[in-house]
Amino acid sequence: NATYDPLAPLHSLLEPSTAAMARDASLDITFDASLAIYIAASNDPTKIPESIRSRMTSFEIEPPRGSDALQIARSVVAATIERLAIPGFEAPEPRVAHRLAHLNPRAIGKATRLAVAHALYNDRYYLTVSDLSDDPLDDGEPRKALLN
Repeated sequence: NATYDPLAPLHSLLEPSTAAMARDASLDITFDASLAIYIAASNDPTKIPESIRSRMTSFEIEPPRGSDALQIARSVVAATIERLAIPGFEAPEPRVAHRLAHLNPRAIGKATRLAVAHALYNDRYYLTVSDLSDDPLDDGEPRKALLN
């Protein structure tokens, strides 16, 4: 049906007055959804229809900077090495996290895994800055081969 509005059910759920008598067509039940809290995330809020955004409270979260970004990088590097569970692998020197702090957590984890592979390839059980690729997202050899 070309006239069906897929956002209509969401509009009614986001309005407390209509959410009090929400209907689930698939289960054929009516329930009170007026106290539900909805959380949404978007990298580009302009792509969310205004009719939905107007029913929500928006918060803009800036990427971490400075000491916060460094703390996140340290934590992700340490957790990544711990998850790899390589017996005898030592904690990295602090400069490793410092070099990765500008990346997002997923990229930090990937760069750390590649660096660990590079260190192991060179018969070392510790990381140094030299184990990091010039491009931390680079999947260059021999690192890639060691992770597959």
